[in-house]
Amino acid sequence: VTLDSYEAQVKDWLVELVAAANSPDGFQTPAVGEAPAADQDGGLLGSRLLDENGLELEQMIQKGSFGAACYNHALTVINGDLSESSAIDKLVEIHGADIAFDVSNTTAAATYSRRRSDLTAQTGFFFDIKNNLITAKAAIEGGCDFDEERDQALADYLLNWEKSNFATVIYYANAAKTKIQDAASIQDQTEKDDALGSAMHSYAEGVAFAAGFRGISQKQITDAQIDGVLALLLTPEGETPESHRFLTEV
Repeated sequence: VTLDSYEAQVKDWLVELVAAANSPDGFQTPAVGEAPAADQDGGLLGSRLLDENGLELEQMIQKGSFGAACYNHALTVINGDLSESSAIDKLVEIHGADIAFDVSNTTAAATYSRRRSDLTAQTGFFFDIKNNLITAKAAIEGGCDFDEERDQALADYLLNWEKSNFATVIYYANAAKTKIQDAASIQDQTEKDDALGSAMHSYAEGVAFAAGFRGISQKQITDAQIDGVLALLLTPEGETPESHRFLTEV
C-alpha cells in the first residue's frame, strides 16, 4: 500500500539503519562547514540512533509511512467500491482509531490527530475526523441520494488528516528548536548528548511527517511546497541530508 517512491527509500534506510546500529562509535558531529567523514555510519547520540548525517531513520520509516502508506491506502479505499458502509470502518482502522474512536486506543496517524485536539472539549482534528466518517457512513447507509454528502464527508476526512499531519510537522520543528536551545546551557556532556539526541528525535519526526506526503495524489499541499519545507529542514529531496548542521549552527 506504500507509494513506490517511498518504499524505495525505506529499503535504503533499513540498510543504513542497520549500519548505524552496528557502528562501534557514537554519533560523530561534523565540524561546522564540513560533511560527515566517508567512513562514518552514524551511531547513538544520547539514546537516539542517528545516521552519519544526523537523521534518525527509524522516524523516517515509521512516521513517514503514516502518509506514504496509511493515507495512500485510504485513498485506494475512497476511490474504490463505496457501496457498503464497511468501507468506512476500514478508513477508521487505516487512520489508527477503533470503531468507537476511543481516545485511549489509538495507533498510527490517529495518535497524532488526537494530540492535536482538545480531549476535554472534544474538538480538533481527531473529533473532526470522527464526525466526517460517521457522516460518510450514514450517507452510504442512506443510499445513492446521499452520495454528495458522502463524498464531501470523505473529502473533509482527508483534509483533516492532512491538516493534523502538518500541524504535527510544526509541533515537532518547534520542539526540536526548543530542545536544542535548552541543551546549550547543559554542562554535563552525557546529559547534553541526551538532550541533543532528544532534539534530533523531534526534528526527525517533523521531517518524516512532511516527507511521507510527498508524491501523494490527493492532497491540498503541493509537492513543491513540501520540497520547500524539506529544504528548510536541511533534507532536500534527492540530496544528502545535512541534519547535523542543526547541532552546530545555532
